[in-house]
Amino acid sequence: MLIDFKEIADDHAFENFCMQLINSMGLTIPVAPAIGPDGGRDIVCEQPSHFDHVNGYRWLVSCKHFAKSGKSVGVNHDAAIPHKLAEHGCNGFMFFFSTAYTEGFRTSVAKVCNQIRSQYKIFNSYDIENILLSSPRYYPLIRQYFPISHGKIITLQNTQPCCEQVTPLDALYVVYTKDNLNVVSETVLGECCIHSYLEHLQDNSFEYSVSRIRSSTEW
Repeated sequence: MLIDFKEIADDHAFENFCMQLINSMGLTIPVAPAIGPDGGRDIVCEQPSHFDHVNGYRWLVSCKHFAKSGKSVGVNHDAAIPHKLAEHGCNGFMFFFSTAYTEGFRTSVAKVCNQIRSQYKIFNSYDIENILLSSPRYYPLIRQYFPISHGKIITLQNTQPCCEQVTPLDALYVVYTKDNLNVVSETVLGECCIHSYLEHLQDNSFEYSVSRIRSSTEW
């Protein structure tokens, strides 16, 4: 794998990562993760409805971070509990794991959801990695939560001034874009060039994201 989930320090950091990932995937987060007992809930997210003034599908999200031990998530670690859906006003179950999960776990979740006519989605570490690498929109998340892995995937060697107007006191930004071959690349720009460059990307409907790599206040 290109992304090492052991870079995420603890369970709470993994929950926060999942919350930001879900948000980047286009879902809203009406209930964010909290420290302490959570009543069997880590996150509640909502898939927007295509109809005006109608609530979307609400997912009860559970996150398990076993990357440092490497163990798979089994039926003793997590479950689809029907009454939790009503308790939290949700329609289906969503699971995010930093490792693999057992077939027994998947079978148990599928059985419960079939009985109550609900839906479920399970994302293991490979699924999450595929999402993160699929689009420039996720690369700031890689840089934030997996800095070592980011350094192996994207080498920010082009940190020389983008033009002669850049001074050592200016902020620097990395812009991630995807070309026609679906390859994500990066460009480092200073304050003087970033706005016109982003306008160019927007005018040409390029998929991109931006992350500040140096603040002007650092110098």
